[in-house]
Amino acid sequence: LLIGVLAGFWSFRLGTYLLKDRILKGAEDGRYQAMREHWGEKANLYLLPFFLAQALLSALLSTVYISLLQNPSETLTLWEILGAALMAVSIIGETIADN
Repeated sequence: LLIGVLAGFWSFRLGTYLLKDRILKGAEDGRYQAMREHWGEKANLYLLPFFLAQALLSALLSTVYISLLQNPSETLTLWEILGAALMAVSIIGETIADN
């Protein structure tokens, strides 16, 4: 339940940020614009592996959730509490950085 709630908060934060800053404004991320300028005509050739690497890394890092979700314990350990606190602080930090 804790993992689901924290992942839900993180997903909501990211989704609302992308909706507000990218979709509604209709603007491409400035970092990607700079990459397109720097790489010129070869930008799409370089951006594809860049985005695929991000997707692969996201999938790899998400495997942690699978191992955590297999823990049937009803009590939280100190490490789980510290991990949840770290994730909560990270979500707050990302929100501040986005704003």
